[in-house]
Amino acid sequence: MIMTFNLITYGITEFRMELFEQVKNKSFGNKPKGGFWACPVDAEFGWKEFCESEDWNTECLDKHITFTFTGDTLVINSLKDLLAVPMVRDITGQLRPDFEKIAEKYDAIYLTHQGQAETRYSQGIDLHGWDIECVLILNPNIKQYRQGGM
Repeated sequence: MIMTFNLITYGITEFRMELFEQVKNKSFGNKPKGGFWACPVDAEFGWKEFCESEDWNTECLDKHITFTFTGDTLVINSLKDLLAVPMVRDITGQLRPDFEKIAEKYDAIYLTHQGQAETRYSQGIDLHGWDIECVLILNPNIKQYRQGGM
């Protein structure tokens, strides 16, 4: 589904395409290597709130960029949605999303607030560590990118 988001990313002051790392599956865990992480500007509980609530990495909050993103987006709003994505087994034998396969079809993954709650500690497969409502940009050749204020 083509979606448009107003996003924010902390810890940087500009997006540089040459630093974008293509998404790769890792041998362990449920997050890929690479991609570009952001959260919706209007997220109920975003990166800023997470860092402040955990008193963790708060120095990164001094720098940020906001931008508009439009792209073909895989939405995970429930455990059922997560179970429908392509999977791969990691070195422990656990099923994990196959991010490389997902990136062949989608520009981004949007984990909604509800999806985060339902998949954080789910049995068999989970997205524990995706601590907030977020958008993981998989494709650097997105359909629209505009950096700037909202």
